[in-house]
Amino acid sequence: RKSKPDIIMRALSGYGQTGPYSRYVSYGGLLGAQSGLFSVSGYTSGEPGETGITYGDPNSGALAVFAAVVALIHRARTGHGQYIDISLWEALEMVMPEGWLEYVMNGREPAVTANRDRQMTPHNCYKSKGDAEEWITIAVGTEAEWSALCSAIGQPTLVSDARFATVALRKQNEDELDVIITHWTSERDRWEATELLQKAGIAAMPTLTNKDLALDLHLRERGFLVELEHPEVGRRTHAGVPWTMSATPCRVRRPAPILGADTDEVLMSLLGYSAEKIESLRRASVIA
Repeated sequence: RKSKPDIIMRALSGYGQTGPYSRYVSYGGLLGAQSGLFSVSGYTSGEPGETGITYGDPNSGALAVFAAVVALIHRARTGHGQYIDISLWEALEMVMPEGWLEYVMNGREPAVTANRDRQMTPHNCYKSKGDAEEWITIAVGTEAEWSALCSAIGQPTLVSDARFATVALRKQNEDELDVIITHWTSERDRWEATELLQKAGIAAMPTLTNKDLALDLHLRERGFLVELEHPEVGRRTHAGVPWTMSATPCRVRRPAPILGADTDEVLMSLLGYSAEKIESLRRASVIA
């Protein structure tokens, strides 16, 4: 700070640079359990459910970018830099607002609900036609959607069925309701069922695998999936930028660099080093 008052430094660690846990070792999967995320994932057997994704790493990385942008705005206004301390654990708590509110406001621990929702019903993954492990997810949030669903699956009388007359009653009789819906979905391809339900105004989509996502026509048409050539592994499909902007369009232009590929460019363009200076650092084994 003495030599460069406007410097911005950012530290990411499991538990932050201060506090009782600051020197503890951690990993993304461990933080998923520690954040409370696993306690509300999985099925109702009582055992915490792993999500299969280490939310802690990408989530904290995205928040770190946001924090850096805020620090840059502060520097542009004041001329001063600052130190940013990011805890992956705390960053992961940002995906658990319902759990926090449930306990803080109501004194209740959130229960494991598997693929069901605490308020919406029906809300589940339903088996589609065939022997393959293919499913369709359906979520109904309003009475109008419930009525539309009943008509779409050929069961209009369910609207007047005393077991399902209200959301509360549908929640009480959710097992019976899921059996009825599964009978309909199991006779149809998942995309066929999706089209029928979406035309009726019902939120429904296939439960997709990673392979499904990599081949999805919608994601390709929007430019989210991009094909890039890598010098070591060849042509690969990459996930792109998850937004579009009318005035400043952006896209992924190149694959991940080979280790050290951008060293010279960074030292020259950002630090102003000459080619001779860079070569001397390389001879001294300071850089590769």
